[in-house]
Amino acid sequence: VDILNVEYYVGNTLFAQPNSSDEVLVSVEIDSDELIDVMLYYGVGLTGRFERVLMDYSFATGQYTYSVSPQNSGEYIRFYIEAITEDGSRTYSPDGAEHNVYIYQIKMDEVVYVDSDIVINEIMAANDFTASDEMGEFDDWIEIYNKGNESINLAGLHLSDDFLELDKYTFPSVTLDPDSYRIIWADDDEEDQSNMHATFKLSASGEQLYLSDADGNILDAVVFGEQQVDMGYARSPNGTGDFVIQHPTFFFNNDFSSSAIESFTLDKELIKTVDVLGREGVSDGLLIDIFNNGTVVKKYIIK
Repeated sequence: VDILNVEYYVGNTLFAQPNSSDEVLVSVEIDSDELIDVMLYYGVGLTGRFERVLMDYSFATGQYTYSVSPQNSGEYIRFYIEAITEDGSRTYSPDGAEHNVYIYQIKMDEVVYVDSDIVINEIMAANDFTASDEMGEFDDWIEIYNKGNESINLAGLHLSDDFLELDKYTFPSVTLDPDSYRIIWADDDEEDQSNMHATFKLSASGEQLYLSDADGNILDAVVFGEQQVDMGYARSPNGTGDFVIQHPTFFFNNDFSSSAIESFTLDKELIKTVDVLGREGVSDGLLIDIFNNGTVVKKYIIK
């Protein structure tokens, strides 16, 4: 048996590029006077497993069809056809399937950016000894900052390094006051540690990071290249400026960075002492002294 033609439709349009809300109708014409089994194999993404489904035959059109359900924005869909006769012989289209396949891509949804006082303020994707979490681990971290004048509950906001999966990490109910910071550890340890640990890591070789709301609107985003070990990638001026590589200011104003550190003097003044979660008033464990010239000193106190 021969597979004469393979087409796909979005609505009534042949070979149209679908949106994320569109079904895609795959249509196959077979050179056979008898009904046979025609299978559609389709997979989401450029690699991975295929779903196997039996296509329906229409006496009105003489075509075998199957509607592939809507898929996420930007995804690639791979598929191929298998025709099976009564004696068990099989024909494939395209030739060489499953290594050769038909493919289409879902249109990228329009990115909606929403003004927000909550921003990504600083990241560190190569943390050897700058700051450690509550387990003493030196992991990637993301600093979130409230640049506005009102307290904001972060519940339902998301962080992700994948535009196609914006809800990798969801903030718990926590209020961020004006001119305040929150550290999220990007170490994929959310289940083992506190809810301030994201379910992904940052790549020191460069990638992207998105802050979004519950509706998938982008509140803030940063695309970064290769990072230097124990150097921050921070907004300068603090909260509003472009990202630059500078000395890290973990849980602190980014404007007190390299220039202040380079002008370090012995008369520096201690501003505050916080633990690795940014809490003041903690008297033991790993603590961080923050000075008025932007320098920090880590210390471990056991009582």
